[in-house]
Amino acid sequence: SDLKDIDNMSMRLRRDGPDDALQMIECADSTLMDDAFLESVRHPQVSQLTKHLSSLICATPVNTPNVLEFRRHALECFHKFGLHSPATLENRCELCSCISDSFLMQIVHPCLRQPDISIDAALALYYCICKHHIQRFYLTDLPDTNSFVAVQYSQTLAGMGCLSTDIFSRLITETMPNDDHRERHQRRILGHMESLLNATMFPDPAVYGRLIRLLPAAGVSHVVRDRIAELISQYDGDILSGIQNTRSLLGCLQHARCNLTQKAFLQITSAALRQSVRLATGGVSLNQIADELRGGLDIAAVSFASHETRTLVQNIRWSSNRQDHQAIIAMAQMFLDILHKITPAIFDDEHDRIAHQMRILALLQNLLDLHFGCCIGPANAVYVRLVGLLHIARHPPEVQNQIVRIIWQFGFKYSIGTDDIRAIFALLSPPDGKGSVAQLIRLAFSALQHSAKLPLVQLPRVHEDIRRGLALLAKHLTSPEIGQEIAEASIWYDTHMLFKMCVDIAYIPSARELFTLEVVKPLEFCATRCCRLEPPTWFRDGISDCMKSICSISGHQMSLEMHAISTTKHTAALPPVPPFDPLRITVTQETETFNS
Repeated sequence: SDLKDIDNMSMRLRRDGPDDALQMIECADSTLMDDAFLESVRHPQVSQLTKHLSSLICATPVNTPNVLEFRRHALECFHKFGLHSPATLENRCELCSCISDSFLMQIVHPCLRQPDISIDAALALYYCICKHHIQRFYLTDLPDTNSFVAVQYSQTLAGMGCLSTDIFSRLITETMPNDDHRERHQRRILGHMESLLNATMFPDPAVYGRLIRLLPAAGVSHVVRDRIAELISQYDGDILSGIQNTRSLLGCLQHARCNLTQKAFLQITSAALRQSVRLATGGVSLNQIADELRGGLDIAAVSFASHETRTLVQNIRWSSNRQDHQAIIAMAQMFLDILHKITPAIFDDEHDRIAHQMRILALLQNLLDLHFGCCIGPANAVYVRLVGLLHIARHPPEVQNQIVRIIWQFGFKYSIGTDDIRAIFALLSPPDGKGSVAQLIRLAFSALQHSAKLPLVQLPRVHEDIRRGLALLAKHLTSPEIGQEIAEASIWYDTHMLFKMCVDIAYIPSARELFTLEVVKPLEFCATRCCRLEPPTWFRDGISDCMKSICSISGHQMSLEMHAISTTKHTAALPPVPPFDPLRITVTQETETFNS
């Protein structure tokens, strides 16, 4: 056999087609694997041989029996002559352009992992394969192309992704003469991986898991490591990575805390916690990763409360970047999931569970305080979910009080619907209940505040709820110890805001008739009891103004005590009147005459 025979086989394959293909394959097999023939071929004949091999592979029908075996022999022939030889590399594009998916995964992939193939030769062939295969999926070779391919290419994309991570692993473990070249190759491979992840709606979990394992690997530059964290966070929403990948992601948080920038660490931590939440939502028992999840929550809580994170969040606060706002909102949603689904499942000790839930609520409180601009709608959904947690789940008293406080604090910024308003009214406990006076006042204020924000056409839907809420509030405010309880809880401001909200409700024409004598008198009783305890001046002045307005709107007369408080407040607040000075009046009259 000689090169002429290979040419003849290639031409016969093109001419005769599949009918005679099996005989051609057998002939080529015996030719290529003949040791005497291989021994006789020397440079520069290798260049000519690779051209013939590429021609044969192109001409071989894909559905021909034993075609994979033939192609394996062809690659072995390439490997025997040395994949790093210049003559072979000159023709690698002809070979790569006709490599099939099965040939790529079963032949090329294992071959490139062999240590006897130099890293330079492996990188050269990998880049060539990426060029030809990625062009099959994209109209353009740019990594940021947003199109995606059909489902039938998912196997190829997964294979290319695994090949990319294996080449990356070889690159960071083998020695290279120049570290700058190493980082450049790392960035280039990562760009190809991003192209592959972008090319499908549902990236392969195996590729995602390999990407996670690259994050803590030694030899990765800081810039590339941050980019890996960004990719993991970017695509975690499209992947249910499973227990093993979630465990790996949680396990590398301590390493990420020391080796990533603050923003990249927040991204990777959020991705790890979101994967855990997704497992819990999918019905997977979290006992398998309970230790890793507890450690991850500890690291996240310390990091999110750090000065660096607060500075980063404050910079995002007034940012106009929609993606930054969406990332913060997604983090807030994740905190709610952790509060409701994760902490009850992994903390057996009640004290530890309450401590973690309080830390999560403190973080959520900071996020809700941000300025979301055009993303206020998604941010409002976080607030609505927090309100929903009050009546769909049972929490310890400390956690319940903190949720109520956050709802009260941000009621001016966010809105809820009539169903949630009714739910808040329903949480008002009777006088003999176990709720604290602070929780009662804040719940009543939030329910009335959101009722006042409703359009007038929707207000009738909560009219009866407002009536029942005011009646229940009145029963609480008639307690003889109400003033002392407010003073001990130091909720002067909360009480003042509740009275101001009652004034706002009373000004609504359809709600004016709700302020009957049975409601106004308990409000007045509470106000006088508080004023007897020498509260802050602003509280005393403000609450007396509120009671004066409520009585004026409802048509009820103030008590003598409340009237005395109302009439004495202004004289106490005004500066003393200066003594009579006739000269000052005379000068003033002369000045006015001159000006006229």
